[in-house]
Amino acid sequence: MVASNQAEPSEIRMYADGEWFHGEGDELVKALSPATGEVLGTYNNGTRGDVQRAIDAANMAQPELAAMTAFGRAELLSEVADTISAHKDELVEITSKDQGKPIAEAEAEADVLIMAFNEAGEHAKRATTTVYQSMHPAKENKTLRRPHGVYGVITPWNVPLQSAGEYIAHGLAVGNTVVWSSASTTTALSAKLMEIIDQAGLPDGAVNFVTGKGSVVGDELVVNDDVDAIAFTGSPETGREIVS
Repeated sequence: MVASNQAEPSEIRMYADGEWFHGEGDELVKALSPATGEVLGTYNNGTRGDVQRAIDAANMAQPELAAMTAFGRAELLSEVADTISAHKDELVEITSKDQGKPIAEAEAEADVLIMAFNEAGEHAKRATTTVYQSMHPAKENKTLRRPHGVYGVITPWNVPLQSAGEYIAHGLAVGNTVVWSSASTTTALSAKLMEIIDQAGLPDGAVNFVTGKGSVVGDELVVNDDVDAIAFTGSPETGREIVS
């Protein structure tokens, strides 16, 4: 269920700068199937220090990703899509167990995830900018798009794969690096997706993953000055807190 270089098959770790790590805290939580009560693994409630480690990795990796052409980033995202496709059955199984979706719904959501990575790269290739008239006939004024930098991604429990695809794929496509925190109730399936993304060969630090409580991990992503943008799907109450 988790990456082969992790210490124990049942232990779900965090991921930063291309490495799986346990985290600073010692509070272990069981990831339980809502349908059967099966223990899918145990994960560590991340600390603010763990989030900072992931943010630092993302900041270090961001210039390299931003310097790539849109076509180069599209190739990376296509490789992620192909890797997800190759492991789709595993991802669907853990999604059904961890989130509780029927297999058919989990398959449909996995297909949307794959499409998101393929389409994000293609969209980035054609992200045209505006050219404005100049008072000087030999000149033209044009706008240039630049990535925000580090993109904090907070995904919900109900469409965990779809939301991850929409945010992570499109963030990477335009040169942002990502620090991702999923809903704690979908930690096992999110770790599986992170494992698959890891196998696709993205630059170290391009995507980083931290487990734990939204009140700690999610909050640190939102308030940390080293994070440049936030993507969030969740309750209106939390959304209002994020923008306040």
